[in-house]
Amino acid sequence: MIGSRRLLAEFILLVGTMLLSACQTFENPLNWSESPMAGQLVGTWRAAEGEDRIKVSRADNGALRFEEASSDDSDPPDTFIADLLASGSLHVLQVRMDTFSEDGRRPEGTGFGFLRVTQGAENSVLVQGIDVDLFGRVAEEELRGAEMQMQVTTVAECVGDKATEALWAKFWNDLKEPLGNDLQAKILATLDHQTRRDVVKALAELTGREVDPYRELTKMRTCIALHLPSEYLGELFLHHADRVFLEDAERYVRE
Repeated sequence: MIGSRRLLAEFILLVGTMLLSACQTFENPLNWSESPMAGQLVGTWRAAEGEDRIKVSRADNGALRFEEASSDDSDPPDTFIADLLASGSLHVLQVRMDTFSEDGRRPEGTGFGFLRVTQGAENSVLVQGIDVDLFGRVAEEELRGAEMQMQVTTVAECVGDKATEALWAKFWNDLKEPLGNDLQAKILATLDHQTRRDVVKALAELTGREVDPYRELTKMRTCIALHLPSEYLGELFLHHADRVFLEDAERYVRE
């Protein structure tokens, strides 16, 4: 997962875990303005519990660059680029997942990760991750009846493999009777022998297959939430921050 070498900064570890788990990344960014706290993050920070350190600087494009600060120079530092954004009193670090680099290698990640940043006592900050499954439930509650529109292909991609197989089986079964045996045979005849055998076998196997419908619905609900348009994403974060940013808070102190 993260690699045999333990990351020296728990903050980067948290982001790395999000990046390497596809179900933790959002498709769209927030459309908020930069937080007035952004400049205050520049500097070196140490985890309140432990010796982990992270250095924050301004990247060439004005965004924030987070870099593992270690006395061991044998390996390239782990880094990523992020933007600290704000709406009202809520400050969210928007991590650009395609910039995450571990040991000098950049995994194939896209989208955005979100972390809540709160000013703490004695020149410290608290960082919290988001519970995406809970976020999916909140999104369903709040957006039901809102007539929100998403691309059909995006929604279709959120249908799990097992549910997709069931849909194909239903589609074929719905066609069989009106097509008639002769037309069914003609359709199958257009396939080569091996493919035809595979299709017939797969359809037969699907007939008796079972699936946990609520588990499939949960996965689909979370997936849809991760593809929400920016405007809906921002509104849900703003009005339900205390409900969805529930991961254990990491506290960092300025050095």
